[in-house]
Amino acid sequence: MDVPVINADSPQDADAAPVPPKEVTPTISIAEASEKPKDREDSAIEISPNVTVWNNRYKIIKKLGAGQHSTVWLATDTKADSPDVVRAVKVLTTETTALQGTLAHELEVLQIIRDAVSRVPQDDPGASRMLQLLDHFTIPSPHGTHLALVTRVLGHSLEVLQGRFKYHMIHPNLVRDVIRQLLHALAFLHDECKVVHTDIKQDNLMMDDYGGDEKPAGGTPFVLIDLGTAEPEYGGHKRLIQPDAFQCPEAVAGLEWGTAADIWNVGCLVYELLTGEDLFEVQKPREDGLLVLNRDRIFFGHLLDVVRNPEDSDEKLHTFFSRSVIGRTFFTSDGKLIPEIVGDKRSLKEILLESGIDSPELVDFLQSMLRLFPEDRLPARELVKHAWLDIEDPVEYRKDSNNEEHPDAAQEVGRGFETMTV
Repeated sequence: MDVPVINADSPQDADAAPVPPKEVTPTISIAEASEKPKDREDSAIEISPNVTVWNNRYKIIKKLGAGQHSTVWLATDTKADSPDVVRAVKVLTTETTALQGTLAHELEVLQIIRDAVSRVPQDDPGASRMLQLLDHFTIPSPHGTHLALVTRVLGHSLEVLQGRFKYHMIHPNLVRDVIRQLLHALAFLHDECKVVHTDIKQDNLMMDDYGGDEKPAGGTPFVLIDLGTAEPEYGGHKRLIQPDAFQCPEAVAGLEWGTAADIWNVGCLVYELLTGEDLFEVQKPREDGLLVLNRDRIFFGHLLDVVRNPEDSDEKLHTFFSRSVIGRTFFTSDGKLIPEIVGDKRSLKEILLESGIDSPELVDFLQSMLRLFPEDRLPARELVKHAWLDIEDPVEYRKDSNNEEHPDAAQEVGRGFETMTV
């Protein structure tokens, strides 16, 4: 079904102060329900190629991707200085649009980032590693109103890169490069913007190399994207957050969380990038053979087994975690951990050795992030100075359980990111 074009006001200047999004009706083609994911059939739109939106400014080329809460489109900017300028236009579903300013803050956070970028020095290493808003507007459809966010176009995700490595184990030199950039981004996001990202994972780190013919000196830059679940300091900090395997203890227990939640997230990510496996098991088999998410005592017990320190007494744990209904289920009436939670403790060093990694610096780096109590985790601005990030390992640095080298990883290190183009 086609919706006729209606002219609107001039587009918003990307450098201007935040204003409420304007509304324009483009020519759009609403996809049939059978062509869309069932959970989005009443709220998402499909935009036909060559259609222009936002006062005929952005000409749609193709769809780049789709998720539960949005679709992303490649478009040319017809009002740019060059006809070759392309943008990414993220169009939220009607439900997600309606939640903006209450349970979701994506537009607000992007505006906070834009304002912070204008305040910090131009060479701030974190500002350039954050996704930045260029424009925004709304699109009406028969389903309702859709917020559209315009940003630069990026390349492949870290998830795609990881899939190119044998056993999904990325060489530590490349991991260091990515994590250093991520920590700079978080230092900017936490300190300058007062925002918690809450959803740091491989597919939310994108290569900033779209359309580039030459590899930048020092490797490919990465950008932290998807602020859809990001929370400003005035937001609600008790909802369930983070990817399942990366959830911090306070989120598992239903307690209030802050920027330290992202730091825990980074620690889990580093381990997964290096080993190709989750550090914490979050799924268990059911009798019918299916897997179910496990956020209960077993998962919390696994966290304790791996990262609990000698000074983390039962009394200290009880004082902190029993403040929530979920947390109280972890303890007996006299404040002791219940038997189901007390397992066989394995240190991070032992777990890494099982994956063929022997690095005291890495153990210390991970332990600086994977602490049970949020206040014990180092902030991003301190972590970026850690000694592990300055180490350079040989290309063939690790052997598997059969004492064999990992040639695929060696080849990938030699090529760097050069083959990862759109």
